Amino acid sequence: MNNSTVDANDAKRFRIFADADVELSLVIRYAIFGLACVTYFSFMLVCNQRVQMPDAPIQDFFLRALEDATYWLPGLFFLAPLAVHDFIKSCGRVSRPVVRLRNEMKLLIDRKSERPIEVRPGEAWPEVLTHYNHIRGELLRLRREVSEYEAMLGNAAISELSQPVVSSENESSAKADSPGGRATINDPAIDSNAFAPATN
Repeated sequence: MNNSTVDANDAKRFRIFADADVELSLVIRYAIFGLACVTYFSFMLVCNQRVQMPDAPIQDFFLRALEDATYWLPGLFFLAPLAVHDFIKSCGRVSRPVVRLRNEMKLLIDRKSERPIEVRPGEAWPEVLTHYNHIRGELLRLRREVSEYEAMLGNAAISELSQPVVSSENESSAKADSPGGRATINDPAIDSNAFAPATN
């Protein structure tokens, strides 16, 4: 295996999203939920300052709300990347085996499957991949037996076609020349006068 193939396999293995259509949509969805929660907490802080100081100017509300946010905003910035990383990793544990199974099934249908699916530790659905590998082995064995049977039928047909065909004239002459065959008129053992009409 050359270096380009190894690099391509490593790039496929270590990419962020195994199935971007599914995982990326989930990340965007939960990011929207997180922003909605931050917006809600910020709005509630401003409303709280408004209740406590109804006569203060509007800029004081936001300054006091920002002071209160200093207690939880750093924790949010610190924990949010960890939560996103864990979410992507958890999605990968579920989606990567399914993506590999989908690709290998397509290769198996196209008769291009070269090896069974590798069951990697830490991933979900290990029993599904094991069952697929068993079904793959049975299917390849049946395909091999069918190919051998078709080859045998082809050889038998070729051997039948290659046999010499005896013509009808040769068959009739062979029957006449055989000891049990009927004698012809040209046979010298038969008197030609025997076939003449009888005279009085």
